[in-house]
Amino acid sequence: MTMPCVEDLYRSMYRIRRFEETAYDLFTQRILIGPIHTYIGQEAIGVGISANLRTSDLVVSNHRGHGHAIAKGVPTDVLLAELCGRATGCCGGKGGSMHAAYMKTGVVGSNGIVGAGLPIATGLAWAQVVRRTRNLVVVYFGDGASSQGGFHESLNLASLWKLPVLFVCENNGFAVSVRAEKGVAVKDVAVRAQAYNVPGIVVDGMDVLAVRDATAPLLERARNGEGPALLEAKTYRFMGHSRGDPKYGPYRTKAEWEQWQGRDPLTVLQRRASMADQTVKSLREGIEVEIAAASRFALESPYPEPATAFQHVYADAVS
Repeated sequence: MTMPCVEDLYRSMYRIRRFEETAYDLFTQRILIGPIHTYIGQEAIGVGISANLRTSDLVVSNHRGHGHAIAKGVPTDVLLAELCGRATGCCGGKGGSMHAAYMKTGVVGSNGIVGAGLPIATGLAWAQVVRRTRNLVVVYFGDGASSQGGFHESLNLASLWKLPVLFVCENNGFAVSVRAEKGVAVKDVAVRAQAYNVPGIVVDGMDVLAVRDATAPLLERARNGEGPALLEAKTYRFMGHSRGDPKYGPYRTKAEWEQWQGRDPLTVLQRRASMADQTVKSLREGIEVEIAAASRFALESPYPEPATAFQHVYADAVS
């Protein structure tokens, strides 16, 4: 596997940023209907982790999943078409924002139920062991989900069976509007891994290089049959939780929001890697062309035929 270069990492993060901004703009125009949870501010996590993954490795996402999908290689045109409910979308326009999947690149799907992806990912990891695939499973969830029973059950079982799964807690400080310190009894979610004899690591989720480097050894040990790990990425979402929720207020201050703006993952990478302004400008221009084309593709695509509502209701029989 060829490790993405710095330019690739920046390109991927900016691709997610512009995709989310475009999707949110379509939402405000009532072209995109339904809830939308943007990944703006958290791009370094999905990109840093995916830098260490193979195409055949699997990803289980959550309600804030567009960034995970794009980082794992889902084309922006079919993903945006899915969000717009079009037949050309990755799920034929029937999955939408919180139920998008794309098995060609290992994206098993996102999930609108908080914490629901954890047991799913654990089961998928068991399947990799049974099938001897040497594939890994990565599951993303938030700080709020770390206090649910499914989290503890999944870590316990994954540890007992030494399953090849990486549990990624994207701790953006809020479970919707409840601050983590009011809903989580420990300062760092990662310490909960100790109860299940699993490595627990805390990483700066605003630094894509830090995420990439911290993830690599955890994935390697999992691929070698040494079991799961828990990675907690400290981060901050720049937008509100979902539609109608402002960037700041009433549960977080403007000063706090502005302080985190200085830790923008794009800015952090540009500074750490000493990227020239002209290089950044060129990378951004390329992404602007891509997202514009994705938007045209989505908006010019047809809606699904009514008869397709009865397709994919049941899985095909497995021989």
